[in-house]
Amino acid sequence: MTIYEKFIMGMLTNFGSMALERIHNTLKMFCVADPSYDKSLQQLQSFLSGLVSEEKLEFRDGMYLLKK
Repeated sequence: MTIYEKFIMGMLTNFGSMALERIHNTLKMFCVADPSYDKSLQQLQSFLSGLVSEEKLEFRDGMYLLKK
């Protein structure tokens, strides 16, 4: 999952904040090359929770955003 971290950070830089489902759908849509994104929503949520714990992201009102 760590290979998707930079992509997630880029999405949040461009969009500001995103819900879990939108992050998941965007990864499925754009990460089709090797390795393709084939994770479950629960796996993504667990990974994002880890990034929140590492203080790289914030989770507010059901939305993920970059930690300021």
